[in-house]
Amino acid sequence: MRPEEKCQVFKTIAKNSQRDVIQYLKRLPGEKAEVLKQFWIFNGFHLKATRDVIEGLTLRDDIWFISHNRVIKLDYQLGEGLVQGILNGISILP
Repeated sequence: MRPEEKCQVFKTIAKNSQRDVIQYLKRLPGEKAEVLKQFWIFNGFHLKATRDVIEGLTLRDDIWFISHNRVIKLDYQLGEGLVQGILNGISILP
């Protein structure tokens, strides 16, 4: 299997496994929950939500782990093109 095909498999798995919870979150009022970004590389998503929504998610059997945002400090500076490539999920080698 080529690398691109492997990536597509992971994307499909993430999309299918996130479908129900994402649909649930999108039905909630915007002031209660907002899905900011979905990820496939670690099968997760970035969510802005109220405490009660997050507490409700802890009761779901299709949620394995919940974490809060944290600051990550790097010892070096990345160029803007590399940062944008990483954010877009594209590897750009110097």
